[in-house]
Amino acid sequence: MSYFRLEDCCLLVWKRAGALDYPDMVKIPAQTGPSSFFHALLQSYNRVYIEEELDGKNIERDDYVRSFRVDLAEKLKIKSEYGRLQDSVLRPILSRDKDLNIEKLVEAIEDYNHEFDLKWIGFICYILDIDIYILEEETWTVYLYNSEEETYFLRPGHRNVVVILKSYRGYSTVGLITNDEDAISTYFDPKCNFILTIRQTLRHQRKLLQKHYQRRPATPPTIPHVSDLDRLIEPNLD
Repeated sequence: MSYFRLEDCCLLVWKRAGALDYPDMVKIPAQTGPSSFFHALLQSYNRVYIEEELDGKNIERDDYVRSFRVDLAEKLKIKSEYGRLQDSVLRPILSRDKDLNIEKLVEAIEDYNHEFDLKWIGFICYILDIDIYILEEETWTVYLYNSEEETYFLRPGHRNVVVILKSYRGYSTVGLITNDEDAISTYFDPKCNFILTIRQTLRHQRKLLQKHYQRRPATPPTIPHVSDLDRLIEPNLD
């Protein structure tokens, strides 16, 4: 079921070389601020958030996202305490910041005013049992997870997928125009052409990155000795 129509969206027409050029791709703006990512995420699939109604009562989206973040943090705490959270999910998160531990991670995730960090993606995918791909509005392509993250938490072909657009203004939900009276799809089958194209783009980016590093010189450039530097900058008094 689609909750959005074309008038809710902005077309994404990415036509330059190297861009993710896919027809009928749109963005649906989400609320800005430190929890912008979570607004964009819930906007992609969560009926309660989209309709602003729970058990017949109106809700505020800000309050719903606050509760959502607290719930995520609580699940992280419980699963880590009882050893049910896979080490492969936490390893990429904690290894990138030596000062970060489970307690600090719980505090950050549950704080509505704490800026979302992309290194939380693995944990969120694991808890929600979905795959999340990030597109970058400034580069017009797919955000390149490091190989460790991608290997550990993405399950291509096995879980439904949401796609989020990242920009300097915050995050938006990415959708596709369907043939059903201009309805917008924001929750994707892992084997649909759109997701397969994203994965193909990721593979291409990784190959380009590998070629870049292979072309780097094996030895660092020669650095002049200090005495040579002194001679080079010595003024000519003649």
